[in-house]
Amino acid sequence: MIVKCVRKCWDSSRNRRYYPGDQDDIDPLEPIAGNFDFPPGTEVYWKKPGTKNTPAISTTRIVPGNVAETNRLKVVETEEAMLLKRLGAIQKEKEKLTGATKAPPEEATCEKCGVYKGTRQQVHAHGLNCKGKQEG
Repeated sequence: MIVKCVRKCWDSSRNRRYYPGDQDDIDPLEPIAGNFDFPPGTEVYWKKPGTKNTPAISTTRIVPGNVAETNRLKVVETEEAMLLKRLGAIQKEKEKLTGATKAPPEEATCEKCGVYKGTRQQVHAHGLNCKGKQEG
């Protein structure tokens, strides 16, 4: 099976060094298979690491992932990219038609003192502490 290398490694049986990105025909049950990227659902060689009390075990494992789910994910990602591109074009067209300028916020004046001016939110915040017209 032609697969891509994911980490630098040495295959002593073939007397060959592999670097990330190299491709070769690798049997999934060979010990070197742990350094290659196999498609989901493939049974590959795996060496379960040992601990202080248990020895390392050489066994096989199934590469996780369902082929149908992986393919569907790729389709959904391409559809998403096309929709985002289309959304960007629509937004640019809308900006051209509307002039793409925001209206300035409405100015307001404090009703208590009649001096402070700002947006409605600023005037409301000012009004909480405003003492009204002060006569001097």
